[in-house]
Amino acid sequence: MHADKISLKEVGFLASIQEKLGGPFLNYEYERGHITKLNLGYLKLKILPDSLIKLISNLRYLTELRIYHNKLTTLPESIGNLKSLQTLYLDHNELTTLPESIGDLISLQKLSLNSNKLMTLPGSIGKLTSLQTLELRYNPLIGKPDSSTKSILKKLKKNGVEIK
Repeated sequence: MHADKISLKEVGFLASIQEKLGGPFLNYEYERGHITKLNLGYLKLKILPDSLIKLISNLRYLTELRIYHNKLTTLPESIGNLKSLQTLYLDHNELTTLPESIGDLISLQKLSLNSNKLMTLPGSIGKLTSLQTLELRYNPLIGKPDSSTKSILKKLKKNGVEIK
C-alpha cells in the first residue's frame, strides 16, 4: 500500500475517513491508482454517520466495502449514494432493518447480511437488478419471514439471485 501509487485526492479522503473514525488504521486495496476496496471491519462501530458515508462516496472507484463485525443497528439512508459498490459486507452486526435507499445501489452484485437481527427486508431491495447473491444466514427473518419479505425473496429468486 504505497501512498505514492494512489491519487493524492483519494489519500486525502482516506485521511478524513480515518480521522472521522478516531484514528484506526484503515485496510484498503487499490488498483490503477484508485482505492477499490475498503475494510471497516472490527472497529466496534455503533453508528455509521452520514458524514462518513459522504467521505466514502468520494472514493468513486470503490467497488467493495466491508463493514462487518461491528455493532451497527441501523444504516443511514445515505448508504444508497455509494453507486459504484459491487460488493457490500455487513455481516456480524446488529442490524434490525435496512434503509429503503439500499435499493439505490445499482451496481451491487453481492450483499452479505449474515448474522444480524433482520426481521424484514425493504421492498426496494427488489430494485437491485445487478444483484447475484444475497446472504441472509442467521437472521430471524429466515425462520419466519413475513408475507412482504416472502414476496421480496420470491421475486429475487425469480430474477436469478442466489439466496443463501
